[in-house]
Amino acid sequence: MGKREEKKKREAINTIQRNTYQKRKDEGLCTRSGVRWAEAGRCKCRPCREKAQAYYRDNHMREYINEYKRVLRDERRENGRCVNCGAKLSADELGVNSCCAKCRKKDMEWITVSRIRMRIHGIKRKA
Repeated sequence: MGKREEKKKREAINTIQRNTYQKRKDEGLCTRSGVRWAEAGRCKCRPCREKAQAYYRDNHMREYINEYKRVLRDERRENGRCVNCGAKLSADELGVNSCCAKCRKKDMEWITVSRIRMRIHGIKRKA
């Protein structure tokens, strides 16, 4: 099966799924299972909503990751290391910078590229 056939098949499946979703929504059924009535003001029934929430909670552990990164940065800062890569900071960088020269250079390159892209697209920097 070629790419063109795969694309047509995917488009057909997407159309069917969109139509099924809209039909269930119009009838007041759960858009996920199509078996139970959706909760008032919602598109899904309670069991399907709880399953979706559990999936999101288990697979998108944003809070855990953010806490881990914060603790890691604090530990690196206390031990005189770069907060980004963990490299040992030189004597002249200690207490002045939290990043090593390599990371600062990389950040400045990224900022420069971002500013150029913003200029190209006509986006003004915040004052």
